[in-house]
Parts: sequence; C-alpha cells; structure tokens
Amino acid sequence: MTRYKRMLLGATASAALLGGAPAYAFEIVDWTWDKDVTETVTITTTVTTDLVPDGLVQVEKLQMHFGNLNATSNVASVHNNPGTGGGGTVDELFDAELNYIDGSPANENDTTESATNAISGSPATVFTAQGGSGFTLDIVDQGGNDFGNVDENAELATFQLHLQGTLVPEGEIAAVDLPKVENAATAVANNQSISADVPIYLHDAQFAAGAFTPTCSDGDSNAGCPDEFGFLLGAYGVTILDNQLDGINEHTSIAGLLTVAAATGFIEPASITASATVSDVLNAYVENSATAVTNNASFSVLSGTQANHIVVADLTQWGYANVGASASVGGVTLDNYTGFGAAGLGGGGDITPIVSNSATAVGNNLSIKVGSPAIDG
Repeated sequence: MTRYKRMLLGATASAALLGGAPAYAFEIVDWTWDKDVTETVTITTTVTTDLVPDGLVQVEKLQMHFGNLNATSNVASVHNNPGTGGGGTVDELFDAELNYIDGSPANENDTTESATNAISGSPATVFTAQGGSGFTLDIVDQGGNDFGNVDENAELATFQLHLQGTLVPEGEIAAVDLPKVENAATAVANNQSISADVPIYLHDAQFAAGAFTPTCSDGDSNAGCPDEFGFLLGAYGVTILDNQLDGINEHTSIAGLLTVAAATGFIEPASITASATVSDVLNAYVENSATAVTNNASFSVLSGTQANHIVVADLTQWGYANVGASASVGGVTLDNYTGFGAAGLGGGGDITPIVSNSATAVGNNLSIKVGSPAIDG
C-alpha cells in the first residue's frame, strides 16, 4: 500500500475511532493542561416566513459510476476555397462618342460656320461610384479647358473618359460569410440538471471511481493487493462515527466507506479524459473545446413568484479519479476573405476570435441558481 493511501486510511480511521471508543495506545499518560477562559456570547435570531409556493419538486436520488471514460473528437482537412483571382488597379483612358439631336433644321448651305467646334469650359466634374468601391470617372482635359470636339453637321460629340480605381480580387468574399468549424469532446461520469419554477427539495449523491480490485489469494505477493484488515478497521471507524451521528446521512456514510476502500486499495481511480483536436482548416474560423468532469450537478429555480424562490439541498459529491482534458488547434489558414472587423471577427473586446480553443478538467462541479427569469425587452 502506498504512503499516500496509508495516510488517507489513517486519517479516516483515526478521526472515527478516537470519537467512538477510549484510547489504549499509551500505558502511562502524564498530561497537565491549564486553561482559564471567560467568554460571553449572545445570539438572538428571529426568522419568520409565510410562503405559499405554487408547487414542489422533491428528489431523492443516488448516482454511482465505476469505470473509465474517454471522449475523443478530431477534425482535420476542412477546406473552403471561395476562388482565386488576382486584384489590381485600373487607370485607363477610353474614347467616347455621343450622338445628339439639337432640334433645329440643318443648314447645309451655311458655309460661314465651322462644322466642328471644341468643347470648352471649366474643369469637368469628377464622378465617384457609390458603395465605397473607390472608382472615379472624369472627362479628360485635352489642354486649355478643351474637353473634346462637336461636329454640328453630324450632331456628334467626341471626347475621352478617364477611369481610375482598385479591383477587388475575383472570388473574394466578405468575412461575414466565413463558415465556422465547431468541435467538442466531453466526458462526464455523473451529470444531472434540474430546472423548475417551483421550490426544489433535494437529497442527492454522486459517486465516481474506477474498477474494483480483486482480493489476492494466499500465494500471491502482497504488492498491489488490497489491505483487507485496513479496510475492516476503517469501515468500523466509519460505522462508529455514523452511529454517533444517529445515521443522519447515508450518502455521507457511503462516501466514507468509499474513501476507506480507496485508501486500502479495494477500488482504483477512474480515468476520465477528453481530447479535442482540429487541424488543417482553410477559410473557416474555429471553436474547439474539451471538457472532462467527474461529477456535475446543476439546479435552477426561476420564477416570477417570490414564494417559489426556495432550494433545500443535501448533496454529496465524491470522486476518486484522474481527470484530464486536452484541446489543440493547428494549421488554420484564411485566404480570399476581407472585412473581418465589420463581420465581428478578429480579436479584442467583444469580437469573436478567429480561433477559440479551451480545455477544462473538473473534479466535482455544482451550480445553483435561484431568482426571477429575465424579462424580454
């Protein structure tokens, strides 16, 4: 038996036996103790309740799990390729023609007026495309505020247009459309959840451990064998203590006996593990988590009636287990997406991270909520 188990057994048995029977460990005891204490304590407590709840949830339950638990979840090679096109800038001149009708009859015999005249005036207006694309369009100044020519006989205007701007790469998508990869692994020995809108009265216990160790025969080595005498001694101590408490809580007694069994090698620790792995992801944001819990309990009373805000619970949680959780993410690549900030992706503040990775290992977990439900605005 290991030193740790011997210490655990000794603490369990000694605490019980010293309170239940006289000690015979010393033949001669010479002990002088002088103590003079003057203490005055006055406590006045008055509690008056007058509650009429709408109903009641009452539970008497025992959860026990023996054995190992393992949860593994792996995700790999998730490729989302929206397209590959090159971007660039535009800076081009275009020859333009505009036919028009002036509404007056043509005077073909008038040879004193030139058939072609220059388009002149102040600098032309620069037109900007809507939607924030950054493109601009203007009529080119040929020099001296001349912006082209008009052939009055042909009723035709000729000029040049100048287009400038930046091209968005072909196939690029706003990050708001970026898909998500979710991966989770959860291993729990005992789990329960109770939600109600009336009072909860609960007598509950959760126990978790590994396998039972068989006893050894006479010819076996003592190494690794359960300590039968130690277990009987510890169990007797638990029984004495339970009698002194008038058998007030059998769940606590079971936890004491299991502790003695663990200390004497009759039961082995459980292995509760969760592993989540994500790798080789193209164009997706990732949420990855691994959670391993021995015993988990959650109780909630949410009611708009104040008289229902009652939880009376006697809960015992006992675990003898090695609990581990691991989560890893690798090889996440983003390409051909833009506008991450506008999509709420990135880092800092309330922005959703591109990669969220967490591992949680818990022995015993308990959550109790009592109050009024949220009022929707």
